[in-house]
Amino acid sequence: MNLSGLLPLIENLAAFRSLTAALRAQATVTAGVIESARAPMLAALSRTLSVPIVILTARNDRAKQLVDEIGVWTQNGGSVHLFPEPEPLFYERMPWSVETIAARLGAFAALANIAAPIIVASARALMQRTVPSADFRAGIRVLRRGESKSLTELLSVLVTLGYEYEAVVEAPGAFSRRGGILDVWPPANAQPVRVEFVGDEIASLRAFDPATQRSAQESDALTIVPASEALPGRGRDVARAVAAWDLSACHPIAASTFKQDRDALEEGRRFHGIEFYLPYFYPRAASLADHLSDTGLLVIENWSKVEATAQ
Repeated sequence: MNLSGLLPLIENLAAFRSLTAALRAQATVTAGVIESARAPMLAALSRTLSVPIVILTARNDRAKQLVDEIGVWTQNGGSVHLFPEPEPLFYERMPWSVETIAARLGAFAALANIAAPIIVASARALMQRTVPSADFRAGIRVLRRGESKSLTELLSVLVTLGYEYEAVVEAPGAFSRRGGILDVWPPANAQPVRVEFVGDEIASLRAFDPATQRSAQESDALTIVPASEALPGRGRDVARAVAAWDLSACHPIAASTFKQDRDALEEGRRFHGIEFYLPYFYPRAASLADHLSDTGLLVIENWSKVEATAQ
């Protein structure tokens, strides 16, 4: 069911027009909107203002609920993305799930490549330090059918962007090579893509089903975004910081894990759990809000609840 056809009823309200006028004036606005009306109002704001919107909720489950509700009110589901919070607690050395990593990177990609996406995040998701916008955008690559590109150089770039080599590509953030065929799954894509090279020329770009490995529709271009918030190319600097840690009081298993992590960082390799070291990767802390453009809109659903959660 799609209810976007009802949005003009909201957009024609005098109160809504006053709200959009205040927002266009770069004003900070407080709007008293009942919970059941927030999703259609946010969808109407997105359609009227045509700017990126980041919505901050107190809890992750509420963020998921809003994503579903806003999707009902946008044309064809629109560009509505959940920016999930990591499963581990702060300072807990546990790997993030593949789904969480892909969803967060997909949100960054939407803010970098789409004119007016809607991103919904919880307070804790926003608090996690992450890759700065400039570093993320610098890692974006576009492959076009018919262009010349060195496959060897491209493979090296994928490693520095956090992609992991696998025999078969079955999850976002993975790549494989068989002769002149490169399979890669950018986290922002719903499916992996098969890139066929003839010499140094890209002959075809086809999405494929990761379960059957069968190619599907062909496309003219592929946008590759970083596959990790912790870009492994910066790993050596992080390894030097980790080498200074005193691990004498750690359990032997924990100490061994940290040493293995340090070796991987030194080699510039991505590994499961690399996000634990995010605060060391970038000299200046960044958050989702830093990826929002100057024309974007930050919406806080309930300030008191968000503040309580953050404390």
